[in-house]
Amino acid sequence: LANLMLANVKESFDLDLQFCFEITSAEKQKTHFLQADSEDNMKKWIQALRGLTASLLEKTGTKTTEKASSEVLDGTKKLIEEIIAENVCVDCGAKRPDWCSLNLGVLLCIECS
Repeated sequence: LANLMLANVKESFDLDLQFCFEITSAEKQKTHFLQADSEDNMKKWIQALRGLTASLLEKTGTKTTEKASSEVLDGTKKLIEEIIAENVCVDCGAKRPDWCSLNLGVLLCIECS
């Protein structure tokens, strides 16, 4: 797992797979490659993770404005809700999946998990 407070999240162009993004941990100098099921979801996950990083930095005193913190948290929450709103298993398309893979940024039914 990566500490998101000191992580860089960006789209990955180094892989031959579609909709990949990477989280690079500053602490462990390790990169995690993740794949979303669409370009839109990939962008939403990148934005949500960047928002979380900004929020974590702000909580440690790196930023000082409460308004900025509230906006980042609201934006992150909205993006995650949009991803969850699709509410289908990424593997088989079953409705109302039971599991969420945060490291992959996908929803899965119990059978596919």
